[in-house]
Amino acid sequence: MTSLADLKDQRESLLDTFLKHHPHQVAELRRDLQDAPARAWLDAFVDGSLPEGGVARAGYEAATRGLEGLIDLAKEPERARLLAALQARAARLALSQVERHEQRAQERAHLMNVTSHDLRSSMVTIQGYVDMTLQEVLGPLTGEQRSGLRVALRNSRELAERLETLLDFTRLEQRRLKLNVSEVLLSSVLDGVEERFRERAERRGLVFEVDEDGVPEGLSLHMDAERLTRAIGLLVENAIRYTAQGRVRLEARLTDASDAVLIVVRDTGRGIAPEALGRVREPFFRGDPDARTAGVGLTLSDALLQAHGASMSIVSPGRQQGCVVTIRLPLGRA
Repeated sequence: MTSLADLKDQRESLLDTFLKHHPHQVAELRRDLQDAPARAWLDAFVDGSLPEGGVARAGYEAATRGLEGLIDLAKEPERARLLAALQARAARLALSQVERHEQRAQERAHLMNVTSHDLRSSMVTIQGYVDMTLQEVLGPLTGEQRSGLRVALRNSRELAERLETLLDFTRLEQRRLKLNVSEVLLSSVLDGVEERFRERAERRGLVFEVDEDGVPEGLSLHMDAERLTRAIGLLVENAIRYTAQGRVRLEARLTDASDAVLIVVRDTGRGIAPEALGRVREPFFRGDPDARTAGVGLTLSDALLQAHGASMSIVSPGRQQGCVVTIRLPLGRA
């Protein structure tokens, strides 16, 4: 059942616009209106004395019928002029809302860029001092101190990567995402993903496997190495997050026609429910409402891959049956 709030949203704007901008037509045509209840409610609307609750619902409906009656009773030229005025007013309101939305989006993006830049600068400083301490530039370390500093350095690097992911998502929203393309070895990208996530997977008790035997040694691609590493890394990170036990596997191989590289991320985790499979690439969608994630990982990964001319497919038989994500990266220029 439509709520009173919905009725107000749908009807009050039209009534308010008509009554405020055409008071002389209302006064003139009201005399010709035959629907007494509608006329009474129209009077109440003008006076601002509509009651609350179910009576108000009936009042809004009756007032709307009254408004329709007023317009129908107007002469054709006047009716057309009034409708045109209402349409123009509605168009101006819609444009104003779009402009306010765009302004707010720009303000949010600016805040995100400034904040992320400041945080990134601080993280670089922290990493520099931790790294310098690990090299014992500031004095000798005990084994426990060295172990603790390594954890701090690892976590600061993970945080820095999350900031870069967030910045890329903001650029994607603003359509300002640009690739820094160069000739890069595919093996270096996969090695970078392995270096970043192997320890994380093993801390969760998972087996982490990497198989590059299906691609020729020294295979190079024209791509943005950092963004492609991030796109693959987001998929591996998802696989690790949603796998409680078992394994996560990253593999690469050429297609049968040798015209593309297939990069596959497999896991033995909780899988994706069939009803959620078609929505997992949507921004902020979370298949698990309780998951502590922003819901932008697959969205960004998909966008970064498309920017490279690549495609991504996701297959999951269902809950608790794992997931397979396959990237098809053409052997050509991005």
